Amino acid sequence: MLAVTLMFGWALLHPVPYRPQWWHGLLAAFVIAAFLGSWHGQHWSTSVRRWVPLARRNRRIRTGRAKPPPTEPLPQDISRDDESAIDSMQATVTVHLRPQPHALNTPPQIDDQLPWDQIGRWFDRYGIRTESIVVTSVTSTPPRSALRQAFEHRLSGSTPQHRDTWVSFVVRAEANLEEIMARGVDVATLADSTARRLVAELREQGWLATIVADPANLPSFVTQGAQVRKELWTSIQCSDGYRAVYAVAPDALKSVLTDVSTLSTAQTWVSVAMRPQGQQAVEMQAVVATVTYNRPDRVPLPGLIGFHGMHRQRAEQVTVTGSLAASAALLDLEVVASIPWQTAATGVPVGANREGSPVYVALASAESVRITIAGSPEFQVGMTSRLALSGLPVALYVADPTRFRTLADHGATQQVQTAPANPAPAGIVVGDGSQPPPSGHIMVTLSPRVAKLPAAAISIVQDAERPDLFDISTPRGSQLLTHRMT
Repeated sequence: MLAVTLMFGWALLHPVPYRPQWWHGLLAAFVIAAFLGSWHGQHWSTSVRRWVPLARRNRRIRTGRAKPPPTEPLPQDISRDDESAIDSMQATVTVHLRPQPHALNTPPQIDDQLPWDQIGRWFDRYGIRTESIVVTSVTSTPPRSALRQAFEHRLSGSTPQHRDTWVSFVVRAEANLEEIMARGVDVATLADSTARRLVAELREQGWLATIVADPANLPSFVTQGAQVRKELWTSIQCSDGYRAVYAVAPDALKSVLTDVSTLSTAQTWVSVAMRPQGQQAVEMQAVVATVTYNRPDRVPLPGLIGFHGMHRQRAEQVTVTGSLAASAALLDLEVVASIPWQTAATGVPVGANREGSPVYVALASAESVRITIAGSPEFQVGMTSRLALSGLPVALYVADPTRFRTLADHGATQQVQTAPANPAPAGIVVGDGSQPPPSGHIMVTLSPRVAKLPAAAISIVQDAERPDLFDISTPRGSQLLTHRMT
C-alpha cells in the first residue's frame, strides 16, 4: 500500500513530458521519513512529541519555575471523581515477605527463593478469586567506600546487603459477589481475610510474613528528598542520582529477571504483575526501575525497553503495588516457578569455610539484633569492619576509639562516628562496657575471649588456640570459619 501511494504521488507530481524538479526529491524524502523514519526504534514523530515537552520542563527547572509533570488520564477516561467508586469495588492488600533472620549463607546455596507455587495458588483459593498478584523487590547498594572496594569481589549484585520483597493482592468485588453476600462484608474485609490466611500458610513454612497496615510505610521510588535537576532522554537527573524506568520485553522476561542482579546500581526495583489465564498459565508483565550514580546507558540490559523521554512521568508511577503497565507475556506456571527470585539480602561476608567459600551472615531483622564479638582487640576491629560492609552507620562507644581509626578512614563518609549524641536508629551501635551505649537496632558488644559472653542472637568467638579461626553461632546454625578470605 505504501509503495502504491508513493508511485501515485510521483505520477501526479511528475507527468511524463516534464523533467523532475529539485523539490520533488525533498518532497519524496519527507514522505518516506513520515512513513518510515525512526530514531533508536522510535518513530521520529514520537521522539519529537516527547522531546519538546521535555525541553520545556528543563527550561522551567533552569529558570526556577519548575512544575510537576502533567498527570496522565486514567484508563478508559475515568475521572478522578469516580476514583472513590473504584476503590469501593476493589481492595489491595500488601504482604511483606522475609525469610527467618540471621541465616549463614554460602552463595549460590541460598534458601530464600520466592515460593511461586504457593503464591500462584492464591488466584482462586477458598472460593475467593484474586484479580492480580504483584511481586516487588527493592535492592539497595550501600554507598561507595574504600572498605567496600577492598571486598568488591564479594559484594556483587547477586549477594546484596539490603533487599526487601512485597506481595500485593488485588481483589475485585464483581468477581467475588457470592462470597461478599454470603459473609456480609465489603471487598476490603474479604481481601484482608484472604491475606491473613496466606500469611498463616507462609509462616507455617518458615517465612516471616506480615501485612502492611499502612501503605504510607511502603518505600517510594521517587523520595521526597530527591530533587529533580534535569530531565534527560534516558533518565532523570536527581540530587541523589539518575532514575530510569524500563519495561521488560515479553520474550525476554525470564532472562531479564535472571540477569537483573548484574546491573551496577544504587537501587533496583523489580516489579512483576501476574493475572490468571486458565488453570495452568498466567499473564505476566514486568518493570525494572533503577537509581544509579552515573548516567545510565540507553539499554543497560538486553530485553529492557526504556520509557525514553518519559522517565519522569513513569518514575512517579513506580510503586510497590505495581501500577505501571507494560507488555505482557503468557507463561506456564512451571516456567514461572523456575524464575530465580531472591527475597532477602545475602548479608555481609564474615569469613570462609573449610572449602574456602565465603560465608555471609544476614543482618536484616524486623526486631533489634544483639551481636557479641569475643576475641583479641585486633579481631574485634576486624569483625566490626566486616559488619560495616553493610553500609549502615556505626556508632562507637568504646574506651579506645583510636583503634578503629583505619575503619573510619576507609568507611563511607561519616559512616563511623565516635559517641554521637543521637545515633542512627537503624545503625550499628558498638560498645565494650566502658560506658553505657544508647539503644540501637543492631547492638554489638565487644568482649575478651575469657569473659562470660552475654546472650546474643549472633555470637562471633575467636578460637583461643588458632587465632585465625572463629566460631559464629546464630539461631539458624553455627560454623567454624577463618577470617581469611581469598
